[in-house]
This record gives sequence, C-alpha cells and structure tokens, in this order.
Amino acid sequence: MRLSEGQIKDVLALKENLFEQIEKHQEGIKMLEQNITVLDLFLKGSSFTKASELGTKKEMSMEAEIVKEQQQPAAENATLIKRANDGKIIA
Repeated sequence: MRLSEGQIKDVLALKENLFEQIEKHQEGIKMLEQNITVLDLFLKGSSFTKASELGTKKEMSMEAEIVKEQQQPAAENATLIKRANDGKIIA
C-alpha cells in the first residue's frame, strides 16, 4: 500500500501532535507528583505520631492505669466484718 504525499504529511503531523501531547502530560504528571510530595510532608509533620513518641505515651498510659487501680477502693477484694449479735457491718 502506497501512501500519497499528502497522506504522509498528515501521518507526520499526527506523530508530532502525539509527541506534543505526551510531553504535555509528562509535565502534568511531574507537577502532580510534586504536589503529592508536598502533601506527604504536610501530613507527616502534622498528623502522624512519631515512633520515638510511641514508647513514652505507652508508658504514660500504663502509669495512669496503675494510679487508677491504686485509687479504686479495695471493696472488691475485702471481706466484710459483721458483729455477731446483730449482723451490723463494722469494717
């Protein structure tokens, strides 16, 4: 199949147009990747807990639980002492 000179020019124009579109989209992709990098840095700095802080928070919560347990009354484990004659609780 032989192409005419006009058809060859059209094919070459189409090829150039495709290369221009590829270049345009590559620039757009590069810009989107830069935006994602900026957003990642923002999120990393503002909303995520650093690994170095995890140990201290865990230790603080464990200390709080220990204090809470110490402050609870010992009624759960206590034995009630009653008077023998009337059954009134004395301790």
